[in-house]
Amino acid sequence: KEMPVVPDKPTDEVPSEVVQPTPEPTEEEGKSPGFGALYTLIGILATVFLFRRRL
Repeated sequence: KEMPVVPDKPTDEVPSEVVQPTPEPTEEEGKSPGFGALYTLIGILATVFLFRRRL
Protein backbone atom coordinates (compact mmCIF):
# COMPACT_ATOMS: atom_id res chain seq x y z
CA LYS A 1 0.00 0.00 0.00
CA GLU A 2 2.67 2.56 0.99
CA MET A 3 6.04 2.57 -0.82
CA PRO A 4 5.55 0.24 -3.84
CA VAL A 5 8.33 -2.31 -4.18
CA VAL A 6 10.02 -2.84 -7.54
CA PRO A 7 9.88 -6.60 -8.32
CA ASP A 8 13.41 -6.64 -9.75
CA LYS A 9 15.26 -5.03 -6.83
CA PRO A 10 14.15 -7.24 -3.88
CA THR A 11 15.26 -10.42 -5.63
CA ASP A 12 18.76 -8.98 -6.10
CA GLU A 13 19.10 -7.30 -2.69
CA VAL A 14 17.54 -9.94 -0.44
CA PRO A 15 20.10 -12.73 -1.05
CA SER A 16 23.04 -10.37 -0.47
CA GLU A 17 21.64 -9.43 2.95
CA VAL A 18 21.22 -13.04 3.99
CA VAL A 19 24.54 -14.27 2.56
CA GLN A 20 26.54 -11.49 4.23
CA PRO A 21 25.86 -11.73 7.96
CA THR A 22 27.15 -8.86 10.07
CA PRO A 23 30.65 -9.54 11.46
CA GLU A 24 30.67 -10.69 15.07
CA PRO A 25 32.13 -7.85 17.19
CA THR A 26 31.74 -9.96 20.33
CA GLU A 27 35.49 -10.13 20.96
CA GLU A 28 36.10 -6.39 20.57
CA GLU A 29 32.82 -5.18 22.07
CA GLY A 30 32.15 -7.50 24.99
CA LYS A 31 29.49 -5.09 26.23
CA SER A 32 26.77 -5.94 23.71
CA PRO A 33 27.04 -9.50 22.35
CA GLY A 34 23.44 -9.37 21.10
CA PHE A 35 24.08 -6.58 18.61
CA GLY A 36 25.14 -8.96 15.83
CA ALA A 37 22.05 -11.09 16.42
CA LEU A 38 19.91 -7.94 16.42
CA TYR A 39 21.17 -6.84 13.00
CA THR A 40 20.79 -10.39 11.67
CA LEU A 41 17.21 -10.53 12.97
CA ILE A 42 16.43 -7.18 11.34
CA GLY A 43 17.84 -8.47 8.05
CA ILE A 44 15.72 -11.62 8.23
CA LEU A 45 12.60 -9.65 9.12
CA ALA A 46 13.23 -7.26 6.23
CA THR A 47 13.67 -10.22 3.89
CA VAL A 48 10.44 -11.87 5.04
CA PHE A 49 8.64 -8.52 4.79
CA LEU A 50 9.79 -7.99 1.22
CA PHE A 51 8.91 -11.54 0.17
CA ARG A 52 5.44 -11.38 1.78
CA ARG A 53 4.83 -8.04 0.04
CA ARG A 54 5.53 -9.61 -3.35
CA LEU A 55 3.17 -12.55 -2.84
